[in-house]
Amino acid sequence: MPNGDFTSIALTGMITGLSEVNIRANYQPKSFKTVYPTAMAPQFKALGYQVDFWYGGSPSWDNIQRLALAQGFDHFYGYPDFNAPKTNSWGTNDKNLFTALGDTLADEQPTVHLIMTTSNHPPYNIDLAAEGFDLEKARQMVRELIPDAQDPDTLAVELGHYWYMDKVVTQFVKDTMDKYPDSLFVITGDHAVRTNPGPKPTMFEFQSVPFVLYGQGITKDILPADAIGGHTGITPTLINLIAPAGFQYEAIAPPIGAAPAAFNRDYWLTDKVMGRVEGSDTEMLPGITGADSTAEREKLDALLTRMRTVSWWMLEKGTEEK
Repeated sequence: MPNGDFTSIALTGMITGLSEVNIRANYQPKSFKTVYPTAMAPQFKALGYQVDFWYGGSPSWDNIQRLALAQGFDHFYGYPDFNAPKTNSWGTNDKNLFTALGDTLADEQPTVHLIMTTSNHPPYNIDLAAEGFDLEKARQMVRELIPDAQDPDTLAVELGHYWYMDKVVTQFVKDTMDKYPDSLFVITGDHAVRTNPGPKPTMFEFQSVPFVLYGQGITKDILPADAIGGHTGITPTLINLIAPAGFQYEAIAPPIGAAPAAFNRDYWLTDKVMGRVEGSDTEMLPGITGADSTAEREKLDALLTRMRTVSWWMLEKGTEEK
């Protein structure tokens, strides 16, 4: 599950480790006075890693550079910092971003990079033909596979930009693994896309984002087959994989696969059912039949209350007020 419905909520959730509670952490005064105990950077720094943020856009966007540095990141790099050309209204394209990042890897200590791409986002101005994407074939496929799509030509262009982002990320992963085979990668999405595959998406299609874990020592059995989780569970998951026995860390979210449910502001998810937080609307997940929606909802309630309460308290009260 994504931490929320837009980009900065996903990023602030991963930076701070806190759930979305209708308080913008990137504009909350406490975020710039003290580091939250659940913040990701201090946890990895305690394990001996440098922690850097790479972004294909402007460092000033939505206060994100200021928040990252205030919450313990060692460096923040926006496209002006690595001298990339501006190729869209946000900043530079993903190829320039990953080229710049790749050029630094040989010169640094072990580092955790939080990387935010931009090319799978409007204005969708990548030269897809030059990158090898057959736009006309994509248009035909959209018309055949999604006959009720409202604007198949626009959807095909959008899909081409997802393809481009996948291509660039995949090449970066392959190149990095060749040079640094002990690398570990997590690939996720900030939020679900706003152009759905047809006019009646399921809740899962409307809200879910991918979670890809890849690298040295990773097998398909490293997490349970029915594992669920969300953005705030990524840092605990990685720490559990790489930290020595006995290492202690702070988190409000369990590692992915260790919690019975996941949620964001509007939706919740178990391994069988997805529903709305407010109200009783539910849907079975793909391949599931006959699940008890009431019993599945009960898996959520205690977890949601704990995580939201702690997140709200941290953002409003901090760690010192009783």
